[in-house]
Amino acid sequence: MKSDKPEYTKPYLILGEGQTECNLFYNLLRKHDFADNFNTDYAGGKAQFTRKLNSIRPNEDFITNVKAILLVADNDSDCCQAFADMQRQLRDTGWCGIPNEPLKLVESKENLASIAIMMMPESNKLGNTEQLCLEAAFSKWSDIQGPLAEYIAQVPAGTWDVSPKSVAQMECLLAAVCKEEPEHSLRDILKKNLSDKYVPLDHMCFNRILSYLRTFGDQLQVRVSEERVS
Repeated sequence: MKSDKPEYTKPYLILGEGQTECNLFYNLLRKHDFADNFNTDYAGGKAQFTRKLNSIRPNEDFITNVKAILLVADNDSDCCQAFADMQRQLRDTGWCGIPNEPLKLVESKENLASIAIMMMPESNKLGNTEQLCLEAAFSKWSDIQGPLAEYIAQVPAGTWDVSPKSVAQMECLLAAVCKEEPEHSLRDILKKNLSDKYVPLDHMCFNRILSYLRTFGDQLQVRVSEERVS
């Protein structure tokens, strides 16, 4: 189970919007055996990145160890606005070096960690982390997908935007298959390392994230090499 106490002991930090993103990335890293270089933490909400970055900035472990940060946030109902909000929050921290597009790792000055931003479920796709995890969950619980869609269409959630609708679908699915603790949310499932039982983390929908994380540090190393040559 992931500890609630944040650690900044490794070169790369994944800072998620909320606990769900934090727990998802923690489990993905462990599942696919490349967690050695990453710590995970969360901001406490989509509008809380400025507060969180400012709070960890003076941390001695953070200053000493963290070389790059990957911020992870949901696109929700407007991809452009969601990314612009992330850029604004970085500017509000006074961070020197702000990405102009998702997934681009930008070097910061004043000895601050480099920064990249990953938008969920994909850079130019409306939705959230729950929507991505639903795709994996339906690969295991395919017999539920049709009836669940019919049910959602007949209740108020059927008229909601994609993100809250995805949360409602995920909560309903987990309540229907998690006999021992049907009140579990996706955040709870991920925190207790029960994801493979309900949301397979080896599903192909996570390949984009895994490919990016595997080469995340390479972007820094390439830049350092270029600086040495120049």
